[in-house]
Amino acid sequence: MPNCNFCKFNSSYRIIEEKKLDMDLIKTIEELRREKLKLEQVIASLEKLQTTGAVAVPEEKRRGRRSMSLKERQEVSARMKRYWEGRHKQRRAWD
Repeated sequence: MPNCNFCKFNSSYRIIEEKKLDMDLIKTIEELRREKLKLEQVIASLEKLQTTGAVAVPEEKRRGRRSMSLKERQEVSARMKRYWEGRHKQRRAWD
């Protein structure tokens, strides 16, 4: 028969380990319940969107040139007229 002190130590060690295991399980179960609650809330909101048909669609970004207002077009036109007048003057000066 093994030493009684060893038996007491071994059995108390087992009890401590079982308590740790119980605590870990309890903690894990609590975390899973919190996750479950979050998932249920997300599912409920998605189901609500599905029944109402309201789905937020992100606006597509336009690619390419942006349109100009009338005032901007007039400014560009005046600027280009000045530019081409200058170019024609330079060309006439060379000729």
